[in-house]
Amino acid sequence: MRYAIYYAPKPDTDFARLADAWLGRDAYTAEPVEQPAIAGFTAEEFSGITADPRRYGFHGTLKAPFKLADGATEANLIAELESFAALREPVPAGDMKADTLHGFVALVPAGEADALGGFADEVVRHFDRFRAPLTPEDRARRNPSAMSERQRENLDRWGYPYIFEDFGFHLTLSRRLDPERADMLRARAANHFASVLEAPLFVDALTLFIEKAPGLPFTVLQRFPFPAANA
Repeated sequence: MRYAIYYAPKPDTDFARLADAWLGRDAYTAEPVEQPAIAGFTAEEFSGITADPRRYGFHGTLKAPFKLADGATEANLIAELESFAALREPVPAGDMKADTLHGFVALVPAGEADALGGFADEVVRHFDRFRAPLTPEDRARRNPSAMSERQRENLDRWGYPYIFEDFGFHLTLSRRLDPERADMLRARAANHFASVLEAPLFVDALTLFIEKAPGLPFTVLQRFPFPAANA
């Protein structure tokens, strides 16, 4: 069983509904959602393109998937998330846009989002005591030989390479594609999410996801709104 601490939009909002439709699954209910027709892509192709992000659920990674450390429990993790979230205010990510990152399509901040980067650093550090060390097999699956020295150090120390200076907040929308197809899909994503991209994004909660067995879809276990988000 693995857990992950993510940003995810509040359920039953326009953002959540658009995201669930794009990926074809609601991570809160674990139910499939009908995907839209995307010009230039067959239904079968689009379903395949979104299969990997569909398994993980629509999210922005703050603390990457981890197994619980010896002595840590799900109840302890939930209690700490409740305490942590109770002392936070919504964190600005700023304006968002559809873009391509290393061949995959994602929603990303249009600007620097420095406050969000600092917040993500805090989440990584604060909750690391709940994380079991990577097994040699888990480490090997990350393909450390393709990483920079700093990323390998982060992988070994924190269980994930793309943190701190290498963190980039993103909401994944596809698997990797060739450049032409990726750019076409990016344009389609910009159109699909146009109504919610008109306003700046705020990370207003932490959401705990769970993978109950290897290979199963991640689902939402509990969402922890920040107090100002409840007002």
